[in-house]
Amino acid sequence: MLNQIEDIFAILVALAVLIWGWLINESILENVPLLLGGITAILTLIVIGHWRDRRKLFAENIKLSKQILTEIDSKTIIQFESGDSILLPRDEAFEKRGKNFGATLAGASTIGLCGRTLSSTVKEHESRLTKALQSGADVRIILIDPDERTALEQLVEVSWSDAAKVEVYNHLIKYSSELLASIGKSKGISGSLKIGFLPYVPSFGLTVLNGQTNEGVIFVKLWFHGENISLGPLFDKVSSPNRFGQFAGQFEKMWDDCKEHGKISMYP
Repeated sequence: MLNQIEDIFAILVALAVLIWGWLINESILENVPLLLGGITAILTLIVIGHWRDRRKLFAENIKLSKQILTEIDSKTIIQFESGDSILLPRDEAFEKRGKNFGATLAGASTIGLCGRTLSSTVKEHESRLTKALQSGADVRIILIDPDERTALEQLVEVSWSDAAKVEVYNHLIKYSSELLASIGKSKGISGSLKIGFLPYVPSFGLTVLNGQTNEGVIFVKLWFHGENISLGPLFDKVSSPNRFGQFAGQFEKMWDDCKEHGKISMYP
């Protein structure tokens, strides 16, 4: 604001000099070199002021960008609501709340998982999913339909790996669905396992545990284009009811899309 006032003052002074000269000698307007010089001086002041403001804005943007990059690097960029976890890997997000993801998964009464292939998650937590089902849990899993080539081609486009191929994603999804089917057929299962297949690539992954109780938590997994990294916030039903409800609603919307697509497997 101060710089703008200085610019206006300088321009007014230049105009005053021209007007004063004209009042003294009206022929000054016939002095073309002098007149052009005065106009050029005024325009120069305007350009310099504009250039200075742009440089100042550019410097501020650079400073802000560096601050944002620093916050991203330290994983402290977003605080959605009071009590919400910042952007972290799933297991770290649970630990920050004093919870263990594996134990919470195994003891959950309702489980909802949505991802691209979920091959790592299903393999790593096979025993915990089995335990939850044996305890009567209602489990719903959402995967991409491995027969939807367009969706798999989109996965290849955004993948961080140069080795990514449609056939690879097809295999990973089928591996997950077959392993889940095996889990669903395990002995002592008193709960239910349903696997839905989406005809498109979900924008984010979701892990919803105990969604029907006040112990409900939901982890939103964010993928980054071309990067082998996935971070996200963790919301709980009590301290973040709005965010929890929004993303729980997204899970239900995708589950409805699986129904409309006509591909849902149920076990046992």
